[in-house]
Amino acid sequence: MTKKQEIQVDIVRSLEDLQQVFDLRRTEFVQKQKVPENAEFDGNDFTATHILAKQENEVIGTLRIRYFHDFVRFERMCVKEGWRGQDVVERILNFASDFLKRKGFDKAHCFCKPELVSYWESRHHHRIKDAPIVHAGGMELVPMCFIFPSTETPIQMNGNPKQLVAPEGKWLPEKTSVPHVLRTLNNLDR
Repeated sequence: MTKKQEIQVDIVRSLEDLQQVFDLRRTEFVQKQKVPENAEFDGNDFTATHILAKQENEVIGTLRIRYFHDFVRFERMCVKEGWRGQDVVERILNFASDFLKRKGFDKAHCFCKPELVSYWESRHHHRIKDAPIVHAGGMELVPMCFIFPSTETPIQMNGNPKQLVAPEGKWLPEKTSVPHVLRTLNNLDR
């Protein structure tokens, strides 16, 4: 079995997972790239969705997603050294785009270094027309847009109520019956 086949991608669902995400970002960004700690951990972690890639119990990649009116922003993506070139980025982005399509989003804003523009353009990103290059943390960053058109109907307010009370990203098929969900719905009727 290759490393690639053993990778699991999901939403951060525990404080332990979130701490492992923070530890990976601290190593990759603060220690190795010398990003100031207060810039890396800017307060937005508490209002974002975090995606993590794991191999067994080791976090090997992560992505932070923040939400805006009609787009999301991909931030703080990193892959642990030794796992680069193993399709970890692709797996994270595929998971994130599938997750976000169900939420009704079809595009993400992100930044990349100029030397990575052609890489991202080969993966359905494109430069944002007329958007200025950003200088932050001693880096030059190019604004990019990632399009992931949806073929699915997003979760709707007037749709299946079981989906609205299901754990984030684990939305249930229309005909699924889950006892705790039904108890919650029944208690709302009282």
